Amino acid sequence: MDVSKQIDHISNRVQQMANRVQHLESQNLSLLEENKQIKVELSQHREMVDLLKKKLDRTQQALEVSTNQQPEQMDAYRQRIDQYIQEIDKCIEWLQNA
Repeated sequence: MDVSKQIDHISNRVQQMANRVQHLESQNLSLLEENKQIKVELSQHREMVDLLKKKLDRTQQALEVSTNQQPEQMDAYRQRIDQYIQEIDKCIEWLQNA
């Protein structure tokens, strides 16, 4: 192989590597953006879980205060607590799958 062919071969390899680097950089930027978006969603879901926990705490406190109230109100509070727990469970499941 003469020098000219070697230079062409090296030039082709360098071009291939440059294309590969460009592709990898593009892929990296895409993955970084996706990661950023997922972190934002995770933060939002964590805030929702915190909000639901606070609602649950308030409802439980109200339930404790109202234990002497009518049984119909107690059932309504229990149903509300069950709904909050289901919402929290869904958020936790989502966070575990994310």
